[in-house]
Amino acid sequence: MPFNVAGLLLMGLGFLFLLAEVWITSHGLLAVGGMLALVLGSSLLFSGAGPAVQINPVLIRGVAVGLGTFFTLMLRAVVQSRVRRPQPALDRMVGMLGSARTDLRPGGSVLVHGELWSARTAGELIAAGERIQVVALDGMVLDVKRPATMPDVKD
Repeated sequence: MPFNVAGLLLMGLGFLFLLAEVWITSHGLLAVGGMLALVLGSSLLFSGAGPAVQINPVLIRGVAVGLGTFFTLMLRAVVQSRVRRPQPALDRMVGMLGSARTDLRPGGSVLVHGELWSARTAGELIAAGERIQVVALDGMVLDVKRPATMPDVKD
């Protein structure tokens, strides 16, 4: 069965581009180039063989749309995973509630606003798992104490 070598090479290049998109940060450019090369290669693959031996254009478009949808969804997921939630302003840390992750005697670690912090107390022992309240911030170390009341608040 006769086939066009250029079409086969374009299809191979398209697959290489699509594979490279997984490891190289190109923001979707390699995926678009790979899809174009794949579609063009598929169209040229049996171009000189006559009408009896052709790839159905609906199949070519279906593969292109499927790959395009897949890589668009993947690119969207990557972009969303890189978006960070806002970090709390350090001046607003005072008064926040959290929980001790280790025993504080007087130093240890606490979880406040979903982040793990180094913390210390003013001499009182706070056991792991107890609720804490931020009293002050000294650099990147939190001064904490037991809260006056024990509200049921998520970290």
